[in-house]
Amino acid sequence: MTLAIVILAAGQGTRMKSKTQKILHHVGGKPMVQHIFDAATAVSDQPPVMVVGPQETGVQNLFGAAANYVVQPEQLGHRYCYSWGLGYCFLECRRQRHC
Repeated sequence: MTLAIVILAAGQGTRMKSKTQKILHHVGGKPMVQHIFDAATAVSDQPPVMVVGPQETGVQNLFGAAANYVVQPEQLGHRYCYSWGLGYCFLECRRQRHC
C-alpha cells in the first residue's frame, strides 16, 4: 500500500501581521513546515503533496523537487485546500495505476 501525505501550506498568516508566510517562521531552529515535511518523509517513500497558494514561492524554494505541488487558486479554507491535495493524489494514483 502506498501512503500519500498532503501538507496544507497555502496559509498567509495575516493574523500574525508578518510578510513571511506563517509556515516559514522558524520554530526549533527550522521553518515550521520543515518539521512536518521531515515527519512525512520519515513515514512514506512518496514525496509529500504540498498545497500552496497561487503567489507563494517560499515553500517551493525550500523543498524544490523533494515534494509535489498543487496550487490552490483561491484560499477558501482548509476543506477547500485539502480537496486540492486529495484530487492530486487520486489523479496520480490513477496515472501510476496503483488504484
